[in-house]
Order: sequence, then C-alpha cells, then structure tokens
Amino acid sequence: MAIAVVVAGSCLAWVAIAKEEQPESIKEVARAVPVGVTELEEVEEYTSHRFFTGTFVAQRRAALAFERSAKLIEVFVDQGDSIAKGQPIARLDCRNLEAHLREMLARHKQVRAELEELRHGPRKETIAAAKAEVADLKAQWELQKVNHQRHEALFRRGSESREAFDESTFGLASLRARYEAAHFRLEELEEGTRAEKLAAQEAVVEQLAATIEDIRIDIEDSTLVAPFAGTIATRHVDEGELVSPQTAIVSLVEDADLEFHVGLPAGLASQVVVGQPYDIVAGGETHRSYADALSPELDMTTRTRTCVFVLEPLESRTLVPGQIGRIELEERVEAEGFWLPTDSLARGTRGLWSVFAVVDDAHDVERVESRDVEILHTEGERVLVRGTIEAGDRVVEGGAHRLVPGQQVRSSR
Repeated sequence: MAIAVVVAGSCLAWVAIAKEEQPESIKEVARAVPVGVTELEEVEEYTSHRFFTGTFVAQRRAALAFERSAKLIEVFVDQGDSIAKGQPIARLDCRNLEAHLREMLARHKQVRAELEELRHGPRKETIAAAKAEVADLKAQWELQKVNHQRHEALFRRGSESREAFDESTFGLASLRARYEAAHFRLEELEEGTRAEKLAAQEAVVEQLAATIEDIRIDIEDSTLVAPFAGTIATRHVDEGELVSPQTAIVSLVEDADLEFHVGLPAGLASQVVVGQPYDIVAGGETHRSYADALSPELDMTTRTRTCVFVLEPLESRTLVPGQIGRIELEERVEAEGFWLPTDSLARGTRGLWSVFAVVDDAHDVERVESRDVEILHTEGERVLVRGTIEAGDRVVEGGAHRLVPGQQVRSSR
C-alpha cells in the first residue's frame, strides 16, 4: 500500500511539472475560439425586390350619348347587361327628320328633272314657235316702216300733226326692239343651253343630295349602338326624357381585356422594359402581364409615373375593373458595399453596427478586430454594408455575440 501511494504521488507530480512546462502558445491555441469566416468581395450595385399596389382598369370605357337633341322613346338595355359591338342601345324620336327627308327627296327629283331638260336642250316645237314669232315681228316691223314713211311725208307737207308723227316713230322703234329680242331668243334656243347654266343647276342637285345624306345620317344616328363589346355599367336616363348631346345615356365598360395601372417612382419606372412579362398578384392568384406603356411625365400629386401592364386575354376572366392588385419589381440600386450574413453583425457605438475581422498578430496568431459598418440594404438572411472594411478582409460569419475585440480565434481557412 505504501509503495502504491508513493508511485501515485510521483505520477501526479510529473503531470503538474509537465503542465507548467507547456509553451504559452500551446496554451493560447487551446483557448482559441473556432469561427467561420467569409472573404469580402465588393459589389457596385444590388437588386431590391419591391411590391407596388395598382388597379385593374378596362382598356376602353365610354359614356355614350346621342349627337342631337330629341325625345328618347326607347332604351333596349339595362345595367349589368352584356352587349356585342354594334348592338342597339337606345332610340330617339326621328319623325320630323323622316318628313324633312321626304321633302328633300321630292325637291331633289324636281331639280334633277330640270337639269335633264337643260342637258337635252329646247324641243323642236319650241324652236319652231320662236322662228314663227320672229317672222311675225319682222313682218310687222316692215309694215310699220312703210307706214312711218307715209307719216313722215305727210308731216313734212304739214298735213299731219306732230303728235301723230311721234306716235308712228315710237311704234316703229317698239316693233324693232320686239323683233330683235325674239331674234336673240331664237339664236339662244338654236345654240342650246349654256355651260354656265348647266353648272349652276348641277350645283343645286349636288347641294340637295348632300342635304339628303345629312338627314339620313341623323336618322341613322337616332339609334345609339355599342362601339365595342362590353357591359353596361350604368343606365342614366329613361324613356320620355328630352336628351341632348351632353346627356349620357349609358356607361359602357369593355370587359374583354384589362390593363393594370400602377404608379412607380421615377427611378424604378425607367427600369421597366416594355414588352417584358411581369407577374401580378390579385385575388390570391398570380396573373401574367406585359409592360405596355409608361407615362412620359410625373403625376404632380403622387410624384410617380403611371406604368400600364396588359394582361393576356385568359388572365382577365377572373378579374373585374377596379380590382386591386400587387406587382413585384426588381430595382437595381447603385451602391458600393459588401454582402454579409445577418448574424455576423454586432451592436456598435453611436447607432452603428460592427463586425469582427480576423487578422494575424505579430506572432502569427489569429485574433479578431472590431470594424464599424453601416447597413445599406437588408435582404432575407443577408445585409449589404459598408464601413471600415475592405475587399479581401476575412469577417466572422456568425456568433459575433461570443467574441470581444482582441480575442484569439481559430478560423477555417
């Protein structure tokens, strides 16, 4: 027993002596904390995912009205009705237009007949009657000339009064004028209708034709038809009301294809690519759309630019105008920094954050140094930072709460 006790004591003494004789570097290595590190790589920009809320709107929406004032006698549709393009919606009283049309048609027929008469020229019987009149007046004129010579001779001899001689003179002049007028009318008849008169009559015919066409258009416009297929959103008037061009009869909304309108910040709006596909979330479903247009100016109230996205036809079936949707967009932001895991950050001073960088001291032992950083952007489990760090620095990836500046660590190189 005594021998065993002595041997055991000797062994313990040797272990104590061995521990005291271990080098200090070996003791520090044993105390070093194992850490994982990441080598920093600088980036010049990052992509941020942002959500924006917009509204689905119909590509076309119209408040339909008539182009003239009249009494509304019939409305064929009601609120909520789906109608096709060209389908009648309402009708005005057009009895006065129809009566005016009949009057103009009769007048048009009359002036066309007059035009045809002018084109064919005078009839042979008319020319023959004119020739007979000219011959008769010429004979009367010749007879009057002979009688006037007799009156002149008697007047010179003093056998006739001045009054009788003047009456003979003026009678001769009157017959000559009548003869010359009849002769000119005959020449005009023989030459036919003048081109100027034909042109004037043709103008009258064209004017009446234009008036008739205008009346027919008014009659046609007395029936209001749908300019495109859609749904009646609102019916504004009823039968019997006197309406004007400023009176909306119904509001029609196109429901075939919808657009998504959303206001975007100016910087992000300029990054939207027209023609590229984008997903819109609405009603718990994702709908495929394409960027179609971008407003050229800012909305002075919201300070945003309106971007229009067009949905595919099949995507619009479960949506209605006025419904709210959300779109996720990627925004490229220019910023120089470094990506780090979120748990590599530790609370710093003056509202900043800090990270631990692994460096080698003079004895080639790894220790950690505290570096102040500023958070630029957070994305999931990582952050973009900048500060007193440089590209190539080895930063502790996690467990920063277990470390203090100057602490020895053992990194996985």
